[in-house]
Amino acid sequence: DQNLDVALALHNLGNFHSSSGRDTEAADSFARQALEIRRSLLGEIHPRVASTLGVLGGIALDRGDLAQAETLQRQSLEIERTLYGEDHPQVTSSLGELGLILMDQGRVEEGEALLREVLERDREALAPDHPDLAIRLNNLAWALQQRGKYQEAGGLFLESLTLRRKVHGDRSSSVARAVGNYGRFLMTSGGDLREAEALIEESAQTWESIHGSDHPDFAVASYSLGQVRARRGNHGSAVTAYNRAIAAWGEGLPPDHPNLGYASQGLGLSLLEVQRLPEAEEAFLTAAEVFRARLPETTEHLGTSLLRIGQIRTTQERFLEAEAPLQEALDLFQEEYGVDSPGSQRTLRSLVALYETWGKPAEARPFQDVLQSLE
Repeated sequence: DQNLDVALALHNLGNFHSSSGRDTEAADSFARQALEIRRSLLGEIHPRVASTLGVLGGIALDRGDLAQAETLQRQSLEIERTLYGEDHPQVTSSLGELGLILMDQGRVEEGEALLREVLERDREALAPDHPDLAIRLNNLAWALQQRGKYQEAGGLFLESLTLRRKVHGDRSSSVARAVGNYGRFLMTSGGDLREAEALIEESAQTWESIHGSDHPDFAVASYSLGQVRARRGNHGSAVTAYNRAIAAWGEGLPPDHPNLGYASQGLGLSLLEVQRLPEAEEAFLTAAEVFRARLPETTEHLGTSLLRIGQIRTTQERFLEAEAPLQEALDLFQEEYGVDSPGSQRTLRSLVALYETWGKPAEARPFQDVLQSLE
């Protein structure tokens, strides 16, 4: 049927744009057109409908719409259960995707349980050197890392990396992903930062050689490279890595995507460390704009960016311009976390410093009183 051929082409276009990370809006549009045609010609319970729903779920995840990603993934999963039964490999794969979405939503117990179930299924069903097993190992390791179960997570990350090197060799996308994941694990779990940087840099170089410097996987690796370099105190080289991540993500993500906010905030912090204050302020302004569009889940990050903007302006004696971001930061931290939270106290101290430096000690006094009451 000619219309089914059109649907296949639209599905493939949506999948291509999604996997390349270049245009999520176009990807969503193509996939939705494919879904409409397939539903009208094939009905709801059909493998191709389930496949396109899965693609749409991945696109929603890429765009940061976690609720929509879960809805679409569950629709796809229920169709596959109806078609294939509970023990089919495709059902297992979709359960794994759902587990990752739940982890991203912060539903960590549910997410970990699903990812454990998926790994157990695949250990029983697959050969010990099957490539899919490495994916399941990595996914559960990541979930365990999020929950602070570092010893078990580290073992699974290494098992996944060892398997991928055995199956794919050293210069492949699969190995680049595993190398980066293990490097990020070391960086965030108290491991050797020198080793972490070497692994993440290897990952970034491999992604760039495979896909170029505008691909989302290269962006993730560059962002992580900026983080680990900043943790090691190498802020000049961290700035370079953060800028490359922002440039790569800017090719395909919407301008209010959280990743662009996180990278801009990291860039601002490293620019502060090397005393490039005007550039740092610009980076924090960009981050604040992104985080403001994503409230309430980005409240803490928005407050931090506003605090840094106010501190920079105070240092530059732009006192009048410093007032508003500092007061907004204080309002955010107090409303969300309370007056005794670390963010509130940092902002109170910054307001005291602003008014004292400005020569307005009377206006600093109420904030000093609040700080003293917290001692």
